[in-house]
Amino acid sequence: MQIAALLLLALFYLGGFAAIFFTSIGTLLILIGALLYAFMTRFEVLTIMSLILLLGLYLLGELVEFFLGFLGARSFGASARAAWAGMAGGLIGALIGSIFFGIGVFLGTLIGIFVGILVVEIARHRDWKRALTAGTGGLLGRLGAIGVKVIIAVAMGGIIFYRLIQHSAFAFP
Repeated sequence: MQIAALLLLALFYLGGFAAIFFTSIGTLLILIGALLYAFMTRFEVLTIMSLILLLGLYLLGELVEFFLGFLGARSFGASARAAWAGMAGGLIGALIGSIFFGIGVFLGTLIGIFVGILVVEIARHRDWKRALTAGTGGLLGRLGAIGVKVIIAVAMGGIIFYRLIQHSAFAFP
């Protein structure tokens, strides 16, 4: 059971880490993998406290992602409505981009954010330069969020790996 639990944990971690670049659920996948591992090993290695710490990191990542995307757009001059349109555009772009096997999701998200902000800003102000600047802010916010989530995923992995080493989870009978 230990080997199966470790394999499942590794799959969720690697899949979650890769998903950070394509979707917003990467750290959630890592958390789910840790929960499954903890359940499969009766919480002997990953304890409730470890899981609470991982949950806290996950929630921090979601909060930072939301605010960086929104504030990135706003700090470059986008209206609140345009920032919300950028978030909606990112989701739509991800869905459309999913047709192109992964990399399309990443590019689709970025293009969707940019286009969502651009359309609203042009409709509101009829100023292409302002709209392009605001769209760029939305893109930078999303890229910053990806960077933060990578750091959080590495921290989550560090906690998991530390607990595995500490409890000799790699020493198979």
